[in-house]
Amino acid sequence: MPSIDQLPPLPGKDYERKCIELGIIRCVREIKTPADLMMLRLLHPLNGVSLVVVGTVAFALKIGNFSDACL
Repeated sequence: MPSIDQLPPLPGKDYERKCIELGIIRCVREIKTPADLMMLRLLHPLNGVSLVVVGTVAFALKIGNFSDACL
């Protein structure tokens, strides 16, 4: 399973600061960083896993506790 660090820098080097600045990440509750959010969002299409598995991975990595419907 690829990690977020293995993805090419498509959004640019400073994308995390830009995400917060532009309001893409507005409210920090469970997901603390843009990198965590991107990793969860790309896990499903890049690895072909179900949303239930994505929720399990998020819980195991202590990113958050999400249902498949929430994701």
